[in-house]
Amino acid sequence: MKTMHTKYGVNGFETRWEGTCQRCGRETDTFILSYFNRQLLCEGMPESCSDKEMSHPNFARVRDDEKECLSLGLHNFVPALLPRWVKSGSI
Repeated sequence: MKTMHTKYGVNGFETRWEGTCQRCGRETDTFILSYFNRQLLCEGMPESCSDKEMSHPNFARVRDDEKECLSLGLHNFVPALLPRWVKSGSI
């Protein structure tokens, strides 16, 4: 039985980790929170969703925007750009 973890993501909304990537559905024990939305993504494996997200052309922009908001004390960051593949759930 997988252990369920609770992680607080963007805007303080609760996100539950149930052992599978919320973007591709693969089972994994390691995850990160997406910079583009509230999904918990697989990482540390070949072709992980976290690697695919980091290779997106707008990744640096979204990451830097979030960093700037946090430095200003704004913890309600919502990315202005959501790549089409994130919106559709496909990679």
